[in-house]
Amino acid sequence: MNGLNKMFQTPLFLKIKTVLLLAVMSTLIVACHNKSNSPTETTASEPTSASVPASENSSAANAADASMSSSMPLPGSDRDAHGCIASAGFIWCTKENSCVKPWDYAAGVSIPNTLEAVNSYCGN
Repeated sequence: MNGLNKMFQTPLFLKIKTVLLLAVMSTLIVACHNKSNSPTETTASEPTSASVPASENSSAANAADASMSSSMPLPGSDRDAHGCIASAGFIWCTKENSCVKPWDYAAGVSIPNTLEAVNSYCGN
């Protein structure tokens, strides 16, 4: 065992051990740095719950939720009288008695790809 201990104390082995240790440490530092810069991290301009008292924080969140809900409709909530979702591109087609996407419907029935042509063809 004395020969093995002597080998581990040679300058070359110590240099290799130091290089490997530095490589592992730098990898850990980079990994920690990347994790700390994730997009979910708050920036200095954003208040955190720790910087705002609990009563103000909850009332501010409730006010923000209320303003968002009043200004932004829920997806799919813009249905017309026939149930067609305009934000998804659907219009009512009386001829088909269903909601259609004008560009798909125009291609399927070989008419010009315009809203006026589709409305005329559908009898709207």
